[in-house]
This record gives sequence, structure tokens and C-alpha cells, in this order.
Amino acid sequence: LNQAFGYGKYNIGIIILHGPEGPQHKGTFMGQIDLILQESLVARPLCAGVTQILVAQAYGVALDEIRAASRCNSHAAFARQIAMYLAHIVFSLSIGDVAKAFARDRSTVCHAIQRVEALRDDPDLDRTLGWLETLLRAIAERL
Repeated sequence: LNQAFGYGKYNIGIIILHGPEGPQHKGTFMGQIDLILQESLVARPLCAGVTQILVAQAYGVALDEIRAASRCNSHAAFARQIAMYLAHIVFSLSIGDVAKAFARDRSTVCHAIQRVEALRDDPDLDRTLGWLETLLRAIAERL
């Protein structure tokens, strides 16, 4: 384990497995979720996936609800909008890439990004988003 972050009840870390030829695998862990991928497989879908996992944990929503084709409940829909916003902002994914990763239309992603940006005036939400951005940027440095 190269680096770990403890934020409240969430323990998030970054794993780099070293073999005889140097780093062979990278991944992240968060609580009971383990995700280990070969370096060659780390790509844009991974960025969206890590964002989905982190937001699902932070908002107490099942990962299946974040990834669901239907809207689900309003709490899950809001968490999905947060995840789309963060994937776009932190990982610089294009609107089209975020839409593909979340199986949504580009206009839905644009709406989510605009809505979350407008809601950042709320100090509590802004603090939460800042915390999530910090965690995701730390993960992005290791991917």
C-alpha cells in the first residue's frame, strides 16, 4: 500500500503491486471494495468507474443504482449527477465520454454538470464536492 487517506468513516487508498520488473498493477481500494487493474487497462472507463464507486460510498447509494439505466430514486439520481460532474471536472473527460461511461445522453450529462455547478453555492455541498475532488485527484495521480 503506497498511500492511504482516512476521511471520517471512509478509508480510501491506492495500491501499486510491485513485481520483479517494477510496478505491474495499479488499483484502488475503499472499505471492502477492491479494484486492481493492470496498468495497460487503466483508461477513461476506469476514471468514471472509480468516480462512481467513490460517490456511491459517500452518498450511501448502491453502485447498481448509480449505474442503473433507469432514474431510480431521487437520492440515487442526485448521486449519479454528482459522479458525472466529478468525472468531467477531475478527470477532464469529455461530455461524450461521460455520457458513454454512464450510459446516458450527452444532454443529460450537460444538465447534471450545470445543476451541480449551480448547487455549489451551498457550503455543505461545496465542502463535500471539494473533499471528493481531492480524493479523486489523489487517485488520478496514481493511475
